[in-house]
Amino acid sequence: MAETYLSDHHLSARYNVHRSTPWRWTNTDPTFPKPVKLSPQCSRWKLSEIEAWETRRAASAKYPPHRSDRGGLARLRFGHLHSELSTARCFR
Repeated sequence: MAETYLSDHHLSARYNVHRSTPWRWTNTDPTFPKPVKLSPQCSRWKLSEIEAWETRRAASAKYPPHRSDRGGLARLRFGHLHSELSTARCFR
């Protein structure tokens, strides 16, 4: 099965945060997955790595959930975000 990639827009919707926040997490949280560069102008996060990070974070007392995790995870559980996910598309 093909890997599913998420843009910063998808991650911001998933966690109900500003679009720049996933980039800040990339730079400040050593446990947050690093994006994959698909082309010079296109970076995306692997959904499988994001889900693994969510699982590890939920199980860890050292890193409490980000303030907005509940909304994004609830949307994912109920399938609202799943319909928006697709394979990587890089357009300007």
